[in-house]
Amino acid sequence: MSNKVLKVTHNAGFFSCCSVRLFEIIKYFNENRELPEMVDSSEQFKIHKNENIDITNIFFSDSGEPILYTNDVIFSEVDNEPQFSDYSLINYKQVSPFISKYFKPSDIVNNTINRFISKYGIETDEICGVFYRGLDKHRETNIADYDTYINKCLDIKSKYNIRFLVQTDESEFLKAFINVFPDSIYISEIPTMSKSDTLLTYHIPMDSRVEFGVNFLSATIILSKCKYLVTHSGNCGKWACLFRGNNDNVYQFITAGKSADYNNILEYNGWSK
Repeated sequence: MSNKVLKVTHNAGFFSCCSVRLFEIIKYFNENRELPEMVDSSEQFKIHKNENIDITNIFFSDSGEPILYTNDVIFSEVDNEPQFSDYSLINYKQVSPFISKYFKPSDIVNNTINRFISKYGIETDEICGVFYRGLDKHRETNIADYDTYINKCLDIKSKYNIRFLVQTDESEFLKAFINVFPDSIYISEIPTMSKSDTLLTYHIPMDSRVEFGVNFLSATIILSKCKYLVTHSGNCGKWACLFRGNNDNVYQFITAGKSADYNNILEYNGWSK
C-alpha cells in the first residue's frame, strides 16, 4: 500500500468515526504538508455493515478540491477532548476546508435532506434546531436534564417566537419536549427508544443500519442549517457545528466528562451563552 494512503481504523458510533477520520486526515496533513492520495476507512463504520468494505462514499463524497499546506492546522484553541469542549473555540476557518472536501454530503444524503425538508415543511431560517443525545451518553459525560433544555428553549421562544426542530434518541425527552412545544417538528424516520444504557444503532436491524446512518446524518445536517441551534456536548452536537461552519447562534450545554480520560476538561456544567 502506498505510503500516501491514510488508513483509519477507529470504529465506534457514526460521528465518533467521523471525528477520528477528520483528526487523522489533519494529522497526516500537518506531518506530511500535503493531503493523502486516498483515505481508507474500510475498517470504520462497522456498526453499519456486515462486510469489511469502505462504505464512506454512501455518506460522503470527496469534493476533489485541493488544500495547500501553508501552516499546521489546529483543530481547537484548547488541548482538551474536543468532543466535550466549547465549540466556539474550534478553528472553523482552518477546519472547514477539510469538512467541505472529505465530508461533503453524498447524492444519497442530499436527496434525503431535500426529501425531509419537503415532507416536513422545514424552513431552516425560521427554526431553532434542538439536539438532545441521551441513552448511553451519560456514561461519558453529564447530560442536561429535560427541564434545563426546555427552559432554555422557552427563553429562546420568548425572544424570537420561533418553532423548533427537535432531534433526539430518547423517547422520554421527545415526549416531554413536544408536550411543551406541540408545534415542533420531529423527523420520524429517526427512531427513538426508551431510556437505556445502549447505543440506539444496536437496536436497528443490521440490514437497515446504512439507511439509518443516511437518515441520521441528513437530520444532523438539517439541524446545522437552522437559524439557532440548542445542542448537547458530544460528537453529534460537535458535527452539527462543524457542518454549520461556525458557532453563531449556538447554545451548547457544556459538560464535564466523567471518565479518567476526560479529567479536568471543564469545571462546570452550563450553557455556553
